[in-house]
Amino acid sequence: MRDILLTLAVCGAAACCLAPPAARALTASEAFAKAPARVCPTVDSLTRLDMLDYFNSGSPKASRNLLRGDCRVTAVSDIRLEFSSSDVSAHTLQLLPTAKGDTVIMRISTISTPADDSSVSFYDKSWRPLESLMREPELDDWLTEEGKKERRDVENAVPFILSRASFDPVTSILTITCHPEEYLPEEALPVAKRGLRESLSYRWDGKKMTPLK
Repeated sequence: MRDILLTLAVCGAAACCLAPPAARALTASEAFAKAPARVCPTVDSLTRLDMLDYFNSGSPKASRNLLRGDCRVTAVSDIRLEFSSSDVSAHTLQLLPTAKGDTVIMRISTISTPADDSSVSFYDKSWRPLESLMREPELDDWLTEEGKKERRDVENAVPFILSRASFDPVTSILTITCHPEEYLPEEALPVAKRGLRESLSYRWDGKKMTPLK
């Protein structure tokens, strides 16, 4: 019996040694460092490592992007990283848990044009695009009840919508805010103000961004 127990113990220890280690959770810093060039076309991988080093050491020093502009990491946690890739481009990488126990990378990129304008995109852990996790807002999504009645006037007054996106990891809510006063002429603002909603909200449900009423 002792020999049998000893054999089982040895086999169990060997199995533990041979078993692959448990997968370690991806961090936002790792996702940032490993992002392919198509995701960060103006900031190469070595520069991104420098940006992380400067931030982690408390240095305010900026790195140089491929266009010779300044870029820097501005905030880091395990699930979130914020950085600027130029003086007019800011980005947030947010790790989102899925219902299957995996991780989705959400990127919010905001460009300062006449006013801030954000785009939201999603990727798997290998930075492959995930196209079906959120439908891009259209004019119908922005229209108030008054705006629906004056749709043609709204279309004439607001030829395009610039909006700013932000994500709250505590509530898992993505908010997209419209700010027509920052880029439309003054005469168009009354129609825009009564015709467009101030913001749209979405909640991450573990599978996709679901619109909130």
